[in-house]
Amino acid sequence: MNLLYQRSLQFLMDNQAKTGAIIACPDFETYRYAWFRDGSFCAHALAQAGLIENAARFHQWASRVVLRYQKKIEMCIQAVRENTLPDAEMCFHSRFTTQGEEVPGHWGHHQLDGLGTWLWSMKEFQQISSEKTLPVEWQQAAVLVKDYLMAMWSFPCSDSWEENETLLHTYTLGAVYGGLMGYAAMLDDAETAQAAARIRDYIYQHCVYQGAFMKSIGLPEVDANLIGLYIPYRVVEWENPIFQETLQKIIADLATPIGLHRYRKDVYYGGGEWILLTAWLGWAYAQAGEYEKARTIAGWVEAQAEPDGALAEQVPHAIYDPVGYEYWCKRWGPIASPLLWTHAKYILLVKSLCNG
Repeated sequence: MNLLYQRSLQFLMDNQAKTGAIIACPDFETYRYAWFRDGSFCAHALAQAGLIENAARFHQWASRVVLRYQKKIEMCIQAVRENTLPDAEMCFHSRFTTQGEEVPGHWGHHQLDGLGTWLWSMKEFQQISSEKTLPVEWQQAAVLVKDYLMAMWSFPCSDSWEENETLLHTYTLGAVYGGLMGYAAMLDDAETAQAAARIRDYIYQHCVYQGAFMKSIGLPEVDANLIGLYIPYRVVEWENPIFQETLQKIIADLATPIGLHRYRKDVYYGGGEWILLTAWLGWAYAQAGEYEKARTIAGWVEAQAEPDGALAEQVPHAIYDPVGYEYWCKRWGPIASPLLWTHAKYILLVKSLCNG
């Protein structure tokens, strides 16, 4: 494996707390917390790289966080059963301290994609590690999360970027589908698989616009995160015509020419090219057997690495909004780097190329 691959693994290991939590970024104050979304991808990358113990420590941390807030989760489930939607701040939060405590202040508290991703990641861990029976704590937490997702999926929440809190998002629905299918596979649960299938049907019925999947219901545009419908959540197969139309729109609207933007109206740090998303596209190409395209992207990602091997969240190339770039630099400082789930995506891209 190349030097950047090894450096990427080191960044993940160095930024895993003793508790098992994996922080999003050590050198960016706002991101010095642990997300289920980021951490689940990091844990999967660690498992793929053979670092099973590190991945297990993350899943142990995540399970304990879920069980710590069991009453809150159960209150939300009960509220939905009584036809009452709980306020966002009453829902399970999206980011935590390394000790598993909710972080005060508003930050897209109600966000479901991370929980779906965690169930998917746990299922992948079980397969990679050949663990036939997962620890009891993990199973208890997984049941809670499964019930929570089944109760909450049809209500608005923050998207994967902690934005658009009043809408339903295609990527989020895909993550919930992937998580429930992962749970069904782990515990041989046909009822949960049927519930997941209904969510997939809902995506096809409500999240397609002019032959392509759209960012959110009510936002008929593409977002690069829609790559996730193929990998990892497997809502669609690679050859699916709606997904292929979506992919072509992503490339036409968001690629410049290799690096990907998030979406056309992005102003966060000016809306630059996201290394994270570009590596994700490379991972998808490699999984689909389009290795030359994947290698081209891998080369682009490697060219964005800083001298110490750090990969940032995004780079300020071909930015959409120069004013936005200046605003966020003044508010929060330089772009977050190293971003741990950027490194995770690069690891997954490299592993997929090697496996090919």
